Order: sequence, then C-alpha cells, then structure tokens
Amino acid sequence: WAPGGNLSQIELYAYVGGAPLGGGIDSIGNLIICDPAKGLIMVEADTRKTVFLTDRVSETSPLDPGSAVHFADDLDISPTSGIVYFSDATKVSVQRVQAGNYATEDASQKSFYNGATGRLLSYNPATGETLVLAKDLYFANGVALSENEDFVVVAATFSSALFRHWLTGSKAGTTEKFVNLPGAPDGVSLGSRGTFWVAIFAPLPNLAVHATRTPFIRWLSPQLPGFLQLKPSRTGMVVQLSPTGEVLKFLHDPTGETISSITAVTEHDRKLYLGRIHGSGIGMYELQKM
Repeated sequence: WAPGGNLSQIELYAYVGGAPLGGGIDSIGNLIICDPAKGLIMVEADTRKTVFLTDRVSETSPLDPGSAVHFADDLDISPTSGIVYFSDATKVSVQRVQAGNYATEDASQKSFYNGATGRLLSYNPATGETLVLAKDLYFANGVALSENEDFVVVAATFSSALFRHWLTGSKAGTTEKFVNLPGAPDGVSLGSRGTFWVAIFAPLPNLAVHATRTPFIRWLSPQLPGFLQLKPSRTGMVVQLSPTGEVLKFLHDPTGETISSITAVTEHDRKLYLGRIHGSGIGMYELQKM
C-alpha cells in the first residue's frame, strides 16, 4: 500500500498467501479480498491478521445451496449494511503451480472453453450467510454497487457485457443485461455522480465471439495448434457508463504502447488509477485532460 497516497513509498500491507485479486475496504477499515485459492478473506485493520470469511454457499441459499466457491474474483461492499457482493468467476478452480503461486490466468482460459458457470454472490458479515444471487454468467468478473444501492452490476467477461442484479424495488431479485461492451470487461467500479468505470481487458476476436455461442467451437478451439489458438490483442481500453448504462466516455490506447490489458480502474481525486495484468506498475490518467 502507499500511505498518504505517495506512490513512491509503496509498502507491504499484509501477506495473505493464495492469489489475491479484487478487494475493498469496509466501513471500519478492514480489507476484504477475493482469493480464488481460498475464497473470501479479510485483513483486520488493527492487527493486519488474515481472517477466513467464506468459501461455500450457505444451505439457506435459494440457488446452489451448499456449493463450493471455486474462483472468488472481485467484490464491492455496501457502506450501509456491510454486505459484500462478490463474483465466483467459474467452476474451474485455480491450481497451485509452486509455493505461493497459482495459475489464475490458466483457469481463466479453461473457463472460456467450459461455458457460462460464473455466479454473483453476497456475504453478510453480521450473519455469516453466503447466498447466490445470479448464475450462468460467462466468467463473472468485476462487481460494483450502484450509488443508491438499488442494484449491483457484474461483468461477464466472455459475454462482453455487464449484467445488473436488482436489490430493491419491483424488480428485486431479478437479473438482466445492463450493457453490451466493445470487448471483454474485467474490473468495474463506481465513479463520481453515480457513473461506472469499466476496464476492458481486450477486444474479443471474431472466432472467440462465435465460440461463446457454439459449444462445438469451444470444444475444438483448445485442440488447435498453438499458432491458431485464440490470443487477445494488447490494447488499452476504459469505458465510463451512466447510471442507466449509456456510454459517456471511451478511453483507448489502440497500440497498447502506453498501457494495455487493463484489468482494474478506480477514480479518485479526478484521476483514474489503472491496474493491468501484463507489465508492472500502476497506470494513472488525469481526467482534467478530457
């Protein structure tokens, strides 16, 4: 972490083991993390001690009771109730390849061929209950609560779309497509004025689009020789959406020379902070330039 926001003085915050992915800070300063190897875990604010929260759906869940959480990916936390909304990307579990290292990218690729097995879940810290809210998502990824907490959006990476699950109102408990996107979405976050920022990992090749709709092509794809395998192009893309899903801004580095393969985007103090899967370091974009 960077105390005071000084990125020149990055320090180790906590060692949690596993393969930590998305995370967030709750109302009392605890760091809650999605770890595909362990499930949902927490780093206590005062002790920096790692605490296990959940890796299994409660028996009380209307959907998939008692099932395992295979690939906890990303989350958002309600500032009012403390409920954690998180994604279980796929039924393909990560494999430990060596001490301290897990093949998360390999599991992501395998999930493409397995089809839509991702889910959106919730964890209530007051009761310890874990519920499945939505299922059959094609690699459930980034998660973000709306400003009014009336719905939560979740990225379905291989569908090139965001889905919206309603939490309140006449549609409460239902899930619908929120918006189609020009590529494979990864991280999602709430921005200023109730908008959403979406990190687009890469555009999906035409063959990949067909494969998402055709089981035979999904089966055939991994049998192909290496030079014919699907490979995403390394470009940099970020989209800003209105609270109702309209595209407000589209930021694009078509060559990927400055930044590519963006997996996370966070707005703070009129700046966007960008995480990426390839390369080291954090990207930063000043919104005043727009």
